[in-house]
Amino acid sequence: MRYPKKIGIITWGGLGDVILLTPSLREIKKKYPKCELIVLYFHYNHYQVLLNNPYVDTFLSVQDTISYKYFSEDDIIYKCCWGHLIPCKNHLNVHAIDLISNMLKISVQNKQVEVFFEEAECRQVKEFISQFKNPIIIQGQGSCSDFKNWHFDRWEKIVKAFPEYTFIQVGEKHEKKIEGTIDLRGKTSIRGVMILLKYSKLLIGVDSFLNHVAPAVGVKGIILFGPTSPDMVGHKANSNIFLNFKCSPCIDFLLMHGNHYCKNNNDCMNNILTEEVIRKISIELESKKLSNSKL
Repeated sequence: MRYPKKIGIITWGGLGDVILLTPSLREIKKKYPKCELIVLYFHYNHYQVLLNNPYVDTFLSVQDTISYKYFSEDDIIYKCCWGHLIPCKNHLNVHAIDLISNMLKISVQNKQVEVFFEEAECRQVKEFISQFKNPIIIQGQGSCSDFKNWHFDRWEKIVKAFPEYTFIQVGEKHEKKIEGTIDLRGKTSIRGVMILLKYSKLLIGVDSFLNHVAPAVGVKGIILFGPTSPDMVGHKANSNIFLNFKCSPCIDFLLMHGNHYCKNNNDCMNNILTEEVIRKISIELESKKLSNSKL
């Protein structure tokens, strides 16, 4: 690859996909420190996720045709639409961070994902969450497929099992309310929910956006996987629950076929036991208590 003056990267996918891009942004800037690294964001929420990232020099909107006039023929523009590679079929044991870096022709050794905040925005959220005793963030629904979801009555059993903790439900406004939680569905901004997690004790949820935010803000996640796998989109810093059914991961096939049919009745999620999730949560919370007692 020649030394470019400008490198443009077009974002793709959901918010989690944007966070998976961050190790490559860091490595590109490390390898080409004098180039102007430009992110062309596909959605405004993508920009919100990457705001304050020190490795990005310029943000431009893909929707604005003027953005492409910013580049010359000698500059390089990449699209990081790694999902189009059909990884469930063609790259089963390759992590998404590596697929993205390969598309950007960069090598990533350090897979740590990152998000960046300003002190003022953190102060405001920290003040808000301080009113709750032992806050735990719960995200019970995935955005791209209902087949990622777990039975809601099981989430309610989780909440009841830990009465000394405050469970805060985040997500979209239309998602079903989990009884016993503080309801913040549809009430937080993208950056607000990331900072909210930063000042929480734990994350519990399915594979979705916050699965990727948790390791970026240094909070443990208990993440339930079914049609996706931790080998492909998980993080070692989290505690990942995956039953490894023969038919899983299958998210690419679900999306290609309209996302409305699973021939195995979503067994990969339905067979995750409430008791196992409670056990994982208990282990993590006890570990935190032990760590705090040594301080």
